[in-house]
Amino acid sequence: MTSRIELLDKKRKSYRKGYVIGFFVFLITWIARSALKTLDIGANSLQDSLLAVLILVALVQAYYVRKEARLKDEFRNDKMVAEALNDELVQLNELKAWRIAFFSLIGYIMLLAVLSFFVEFNDLMMLLITAILIGFGTYNAAVYFLNR
Repeated sequence: MTSRIELLDKKRKSYRKGYVIGFFVFLITWIARSALKTLDIGANSLQDSLLAVLILVALVQAYYVRKEARLKDEFRNDKMVAEALNDELVQLNELKAWRIAFFSLIGYIMLLAVLSFFVEFNDLMMLLITAILIGFGTYNAAVYFLNR
């Protein structure tokens, strides 16, 4: 039974790692594309190629989210495995990750407040989507790094 738990935990960590790597690539590409759009720099072909990268990375992230969801369904049926994989340390790390995500959003809002003195932001939807990405991404990254 222990080897099965270790195997499921290893799979869960690898799926989370794939999602986190995809998130960082997505966030960097998103910020680059948003900066080009906001500052009106670059050709449309560069923005289109960045959009293609965003779509590709979003599909990769969806793949890892789906794999992790199927894995959770697999060990949800077995009470002993579910308890072993969702112990107090994992629950504590998830609470810490929510706190980290909250403070990262506060930091993002403060950064936008300072930048708004120098740059005029016309696209509110871009700022809101970026906030959502930062919140969910830092939560998942924090869970991954805390559970290592």
